[in-house]
Amino acid sequence: MIRAVTFDFWGTLYADERQTLEESRTSVRVKRLQSYLKRTPHADCAGSIEETFHNTWQMFRDLRDQGEVVQPRELVLAMGDEIGVEFTPEEVDEMTTLLEEAAIDLPPHPMKHALDTVSKLSHSYKLAIIADTGLTPGHVLRRVMANDTILSFFESFAFSNETLYTKPHPELFLQVLDELEVDPDEAVHVGDLAEMDVKGARSVGMKTILFSQNDNPFRTETEADACIDDLKKIPAVLGMFSEKKNVHRSH
Repeated sequence: MIRAVTFDFWGTLYADERQTLEESRTSVRVKRLQSYLKRTPHADCAGSIEETFHNTWQMFRDLRDQGEVVQPRELVLAMGDEIGVEFTPEEVDEMTTLLEEAAIDLPPHPMKHALDTVSKLSHSYKLAIIADTGLTPGHVLRRVMANDTILSFFESFAFSNETLYTKPHPELFLQVLDELEVDPDEAVHVGDLAEMDVKGARSVGMKTILFSQNDNPFRTETEADACIDDLKKIPAVLGMFSEKKNVHRSH
């Protein structure tokens, strides 16, 4: 019997409405850093902070791709190292907040049918979020979800910047299962990345649903227990899991 459902955040519950939205966030971050630096003793660094930001963020993205946890505060410190400036603790705090909160002003949007599906599932299942983060940490993602009135449906959260683990590390999944007080075979994880979501959840014994809105056929070699192209199909798939039917390739 399935008792809990966990969700990835980016690309599953939420996504940028258009490809340029993340670029817009980057532009906002840079402009806010420039404006802030002009009001500090480091005003002469404001002109070079854009290049510094891009160089440093690319380095951190490479580390993230290798499984390292990315913390916005560490990015600020790295930018200071690159331009030869030692920011005060107060300056680091201010600049970190400027980076993190860009997603409040330019938020991602819930996926189609996400709100209705989560609301429906909450009546029968315990729900949780298991997600990797970048410059938008867990506490900001919670604010985004609260603004969309979806936050209250979830009982547990495992964000990489808080757990200090990234998917597919089993610890993120085990932490949530422990908080929800369910066994792995009583839980299903929904995510859009086979190497992160499916692999991580399967490693602890959870069932998995691979989600993608793309029109392209799902890869035949996926190890997910089911594949869907619309979140509203999740309740039916969960019902079939509980009935122990073969739901591989559910569309």
